Amino acid sequence: MLKKSEMKLLLPLLITLLFFSCKKNAEGPPKLIRKEATTYTGVLQTTEYVYDSQNRIVAVKQGENNAAPATFVTISYMGNEAMLISHPTYDPAFNITKEVRLILNGSGQLLKKTGYVYMVAKTNPLSRRSRHDTLVCEYDAAGFLKYTTWNLFDSTRSDPGYTAVDQAITKDTFTTTNNNLVKKDRLLQYTRTITNGGGTTISGGSAENHSLFGYEKLYPNKTDFTNAAILNEVIDYSGTMDWYEWVGYFETQPEEKYQHMPNKIITRSIERDTNGTVIFDFTSTYECERTYDENGLLSITDITTPGTPYTSIKYFYSR
Repeated sequence: MLKKSEMKLLLPLLITLLFFSCKKNAEGPPKLIRKEATTYTGVLQTTEYVYDSQNRIVAVKQGENNAAPATFVTISYMGNEAMLISHPTYDPAFNITKEVRLILNGSGQLLKKTGYVYMVAKTNPLSRRSRHDTLVCEYDAAGFLKYTTWNLFDSTRSDPGYTAVDQAITKDTFTTTNNNLVKKDRLLQYTRTITNGGGTTISGGSAENHSLFGYEKLYPNKTDFTNAAILNEVIDYSGTMDWYEWVGYFETQPEEKYQHMPNKIITRSIERDTNGTVIFDFTSTYECERTYDENGLLSITDITTPGTPYTSIKYFYSR
């Protein structure tokens, strides 16, 4: 039994430890504040995330090399919906506006996405581009993503004397085994209608992708999942690639329910013309190594496969 004098010495220490423990818990879990990606050409792309008082991402800033990051997308919220507005610069000949509306469930998972892109040529307002699409997600009883259906209702290119309209539908099927995403299968069917001085022509075809995920290194699935749906939407620096195009090729989407992160992804891509003739058939392998910080969160993804857009991605967190 401790003596009274010993208790007097221990009491201040216990109060101090309790204070710092409560203070640490009050701060909440670490949140992703910055991402640094190095491209295969050596360009450093920095992404910074701005939060509101509810720990929701309300803006994303990006910059290259030594340039100060500038805001490229703003996000507003109303109930279970998030609206993202951006002005991508991937085509400097056009003024571009991109609007994306996300509908989330009570767990923050994406239920439906509606996107619009408007492009007007800077030198000729009659030269326009537009795109309207939707993505619907379905989950199984355990909450794992099972299907996504993407509809490209209308992608139009309009120039004086020329109009091209693309329409497509994509169905993705996700297979989960032992709490890990092990397979993703995609089927895409599309048509293109071109009208010009020579009349109207219609073409199209189909494409399929089959991805297998490997977990030999048993990397834990630990990162910041609080704003997963938003992070998925803004994962690509250029603004030209949506998360459902990214998933299964370079990285898997942030999803807290998975047990591990993959160290290998093997993807076979096949394209067919309107007659069903195979015009493209290619298999690619993507491998990576992962490093975790003192809190057990993903801190570095090193892409060991040559020829991919990035060679390394670093993640930085803060409370």
